[in-house]
Amino acid sequence: MPWSTDDSTVSETPIDRLKHQYVDGELTDAEFERRLERLVDADRERERAEAGPDHGQQSRYRPTDHERESIDRKR
Repeated sequence: MPWSTDDSTVSETPIDRLKHQYVDGELTDAEFERRLERLVDADRERERAEAGPDHGQQSRYRPTDHERESIDRKR
């Protein structure tokens, strides 16, 4: 869902939308983790494809402190 700032419109990522669903109680812990892993895997695959065959390092999604706090509050 896009939101506006003074100088631009910013779109939520699929991971942002998933987090909101979890915080709003729409997903169980297990469902959140399953869907998050799927999204992260898809991002990794996209990054690998964009980087080409010589890409040696893999990025790894790590939740920010704020994200971890949101998840912990929900539990």
